[in-house]
Amino acid sequence: MIVIERGNVKQIGATFKNSALVDTDPVSNLAYVTIYYKDGTTKLASTAMTKSATGIYYYNWTTLSTDSIGMYIIEIIATFATSIPTVNRTTIYLGDLIEGN
Repeated sequence: MIVIERGNVKQIGATFKNSALVDTDPVSNLAYVTIYYKDGTTKLASTAMTKSATGIYYYNWTTLSTDSIGMYIIEIIATFATSIPTVNRTTIYLGDLIEGN
C-alpha cells in the first residue's frame, strides 16, 4: 500500500504500453486522474495529467495538512485506438508521519 504524508506533494504517475510492451500514448495524448474518498465521493474531479514522454504521464497532488486521514482511491483513465477507456485504480493511505524515538 502507498502511504502519503499529509501536507506534501505526491506525484501520481502512469505508464501506458501497447501489446508489444512499447510505451504508447492514449488518444489525443490525454490521460485523466480522479481522486475519491474511501466512501466514493470525489476529492479531485477528473483532471488532465501532464505528459513527460511517450506513454508517461503524471499529476502532482498537493495534499493539505488538514486533509482527512484515511484511505483514498486513485483512478487513472485513458482511451486508446479501440475507443474503450482503460481504467486503473489503486488505494493509498493519507496520514501523518510518526517519528520514532
